[in-house]
Amino acid sequence: MICGWIIYVPSMSFYLSVARGSNSAEERSILWHQLYNNAPSPGLPWIMIGDFNCCIYQNEKVGGCALHFSRLGDFNSFIFDNHLYDLSSTGLFYTWFNQQTENPIHIKLDRVLVNKV
Repeated sequence: MICGWIIYVPSMSFYLSVARGSNSAEERSILWHQLYNNAPSPGLPWIMIGDFNCCIYQNEKVGGCALHFSRLGDFNSFIFDNHLYDLSSTGLFYTWFNQQTENPIHIKLDRVLVNKV
C-alpha cells in the first residue's frame, strides 16, 4: 500500500492510495483496515487505484467456483464505510484471465475507487 497527497495547486489536490490485495482473505481484511486508518479526513478527495484481488459483485467473475456473498462482504463494507464509488471503466471488463482454454476463469480484480466530494 502506498498513500500520499497529490498537489497540482493548493486548490486542486487529492489523496491517492495505491494498493494490491493479497490472495488471502485474511490478509485483504488487514489491508482494508490499513487503508481505512490511512484515509483522508471526511470531505477531502480520495482516489484509490489497485488490484484488490476481489470483486464487488458476483457478476464480475465467470468460470471457476461461484462467488458467495460472504466473500464479497469485507470489501463492500470497506467501500460503503468510506463512502467510495467504483469508477466506470472502458475497454475489457475482466482484468484477469487464468490463461486456460479449458475451464477458463475471467474476473474483474483491478479498479479505481473515488469518494464524492
